[in-house]
Amino acid sequence: MNPIISVIIPVYNAEKYIKRCLESVFAQKYTNIEIIVINDGSTDNSDKVIKNCICEKVKYILLEKNTGQSNARNTGINYCTGEWLLYLDADDEIAAETIANVYEEVKNADADLAIFGYYRKRNRKIIRESVNVDEGVYSSRELLKLLYDAYPVQWLSCIGNKLYNTKIIKKNNIRFSDKFKYNEDLGFILDYLQYVKKIITKTDEYYCYNYTLGSTQNKNFYRPGSIETITVTREYLKEVLEKNILWDEKQEEFSYSMTEMYFGSLLNRWKSYKDFVEIYQKIKLTDKYSDKVNLKARFGIISFFTVLLKKDRIVVLYIYIKLLEAAKELKQINVYIYNKCFLHNYK
Repeated sequence: MNPIISVIIPVYNAEKYIKRCLESVFAQKYTNIEIIVINDGSTDNSDKVIKNCICEKVKYILLEKNTGQSNARNTGINYCTGEWLLYLDADDEIAAETIANVYEEVKNADADLAIFGYYRKRNRKIIRESVNVDEGVYSSRELLKLLYDAYPVQWLSCIGNKLYNTKIIKKNNIRFSDKFKYNEDLGFILDYLQYVKKIITKTDEYYCYNYTLGSTQNKNFYRPGSIETITVTREYLKEVLEKNILWDEKQEEFSYSMTEMYFGSLLNRWKSYKDFVEIYQKIKLTDKYSDKVNLKARFGIISFFTVLLKKDRIVVLYIYIKLLEAAKELKQINVYIYNKCFLHNYK
């Protein structure tokens, strides 16, 4: 008999989307699943919608107050009984064949982790990630060796396009940590990779990230603590690269990625120049990598930003950001598309 596979879904104020999400799990061709829904103190009608959707496969946990996505996911781990688990955000969905196909692949490869494709959707527009990882079986080091060359950090850090071995998670007490508050997915995955012997990759795009106005991924304003916690996660990635003897060959790409992240932190709707300066100073205090970026080999917005950062031309940078924001508004494109178009030309 096929093993139980758990699907963990944290929910916070997702009354408009949770039914669609659950229906995509109910439609799975793989039938031996348990669905763990954690209502993280929602203040809308999510509770009512969830209760109307509940069937025998659903474990429903209602938390009295909002504790954050990390705690909600950790709660799901504590309740799950499946041999394998998959994370699904309440506003997203998965294809009907996802669990059946991915489990079959991971079983045949005797792997500890399966990574599959995903895409993003805004209204009817499909947005795809630039990933050039061949299908196959990899060790953790082999997969990390492809970082930046075949895929960006964002692909590695996506929590939903992976099937995890529950035994590895529970035995090694792997959990989502608040110290990685705005990049907790990457922190969790880096922890998990330490205990993985085999990883299987599939190019099939099974996971759909739906663009949801106001969601964590699509907020276009500064979130207090985001620069600090994302930097902590990236420093952890640096440690992992060093541990796998990959730092020397990845150092420049890593530095460029850090500079890109800092630049992205400045692309917000600022109330005043004073607010902008405050965040800029945090970036200046945190940045250790811009001097390591080889600008001669770089083109475009990030290179110009790096020059301004190095020379401390904050007024020019502020005007530059404002002009880019105006261009974005004129084109009426969301933050994610904007970042993909302007920030980095992934190989």
